[in-house]
Amino acid sequence: MRVIGAVLDESGRASAVTADSRGGVLARRRGRAEAADRRGGLELLAGIVAELAGEDGVEAACVALPGGASDDEALALDGRLRPLALRMVDAREAVWAGATGLLPGIVLESGLWVDAYGGRWNGRREGTRGWGRFLGGDGGLYDLGLSALRRVAAALEGAEGPTMLVEKVLSVLPEPTTERLEAELEAGLAAPARAARLASIVIDTALEGDSVARELLDRAAERQARVARAILLRTGLGYARPLVVPRGPMAEGAGLFAHFLRRAVRELLPGALLSPGRFEPAVGAALLLLGLEEEDPQRMLRTPAWSAAEAS
Repeated sequence: MRVIGAVLDESGRASAVTADSRGGVLARRRGRAEAADRRGGLELLAGIVAELAGEDGVEAACVALPGGASDDEALALDGRLRPLALRMVDAREAVWAGATGLLPGIVLESGLWVDAYGGRWNGRREGTRGWGRFLGGDGGLYDLGLSALRRVAAALEGAEGPTMLVEKVLSVLPEPTTERLEAELEAGLAAPARAARLASIVIDTALEGDSVARELLDRAAERQARVARAILLRTGLGYARPLVVPRGPMAEGAGLFAHFLRRAVRELLPGALLSPGRFEPAVGAALLLLGLEEEDPQRMLRTPAWSAAEAS
């Protein structure tokens, strides 16, 4: 038996794999839609799946779309790809399946907000998704950027001394005054992307050794770990040995943040296994059809991963 796993992301990038009955990847296709809209992405993805479906022995496909497929989208894809048996899922399902290899655990995705989702596999995934942004200060880019602005405000008011972080944030403001900062804070609260862009300054300055920036990054890691704990408890995995798979720009682009996150997870979730993830989302979509999972979570340590209880 051969199956296809296919995923479309928010930016219009499509990826698909053909996998055998043991989950081995036999073929892989990727592309990006010229028209950066959902319709263009769906056209591209359907073409890629149709190409892979022409191979011998392919019986079914799992197609993962952001937010899942609408009824019209499901009918259109089914009509185009018939007689291939189709399963339609939310893209997060494929991300989770690939990241964990269907083992109990969650994905901790940091963007503007931290979005945590996951659960356990029991023929189909059981759990929850997408609750991170509703849990207060979550340690995402928006939260980190606003924290930087608050520290700048304290410095301008004389409550704190000047630091490298304060100087760098002020250097990107057209007018380094309390009035201008007030306007930036109001804009940041109204438009999260404006505050989130300052997060990169915090990360870079922390890597240069600034104590305030390191403190903010450490606090962001702790907040993300608390989001992870809340979701694990909600899914009933808080007392197991679940996987926690960080994703997103903070997890991928800042080694110092990864260090802080390992420490925070060790303290708040001592039984968790913090992992960079096993497979890409397209492979995860194929696994959702095949229902293959590792029986021994410790095997993740060789894929690689690390135990939060052992991290320094």
